[in-house]
Amino acid sequence: MKESITIIHGTPYVKVRVPGRKRSVYKHRYVMEQHLGRVLDTHEYIHHINENTLDNRLENLRLMSSQCHQALHCCIPTWSKKHESCIRCGGTETRHVGHGLCVTCYNFMYIREMKKHRKTKPKTKWSIKYGDRCEQCGSDQFPHHAHGLCRPCFKRKFPWRRPLRS
Repeated sequence: MKESITIIHGTPYVKVRVPGRKRSVYKHRYVMEQHLGRVLDTHEYIHHINENTLDNRLENLRLMSSQCHQALHCCIPTWSKKHESCIRCGGTETRHVGHGLCVTCYNFMYIREMKKHRKTKPKTKWSIKYGDRCEQCGSDQFPHHAHGLCRPCFKRKFPWRRPLRS
């Protein structure tokens, strides 16, 4: 059997080329199939007990359903892998989202960052050709429309013209 290593989501797995099959299969699945004497279904998962995916000994493999395998990997003993609690508020009541923050603190920080970026945006010049205010009313409250006029003044001065898209 020819072996090769495939990396999935940063985790290496051994694949083998089995005679009589069109595609190569994961070695841990092949080892379990040989032990059980049947081909595994797609909903059956093989768990590596010592979490070393390159260790495909039968003693290190356990057959599981999809739900059991997911529950096993989703449950971690602490609030998050790297942090015991939220680095901002110190709480563990709400779930961890990312960067060491709970949902509440993450949303607060995200909203604060968004507001900061909104405030620091440079104000664009009202019109390059006609200055920074409407020539008729002198306001910069409305965006420039055309001919140095804001939209309301343009509509008053040129009622027969179709408005330009802005």
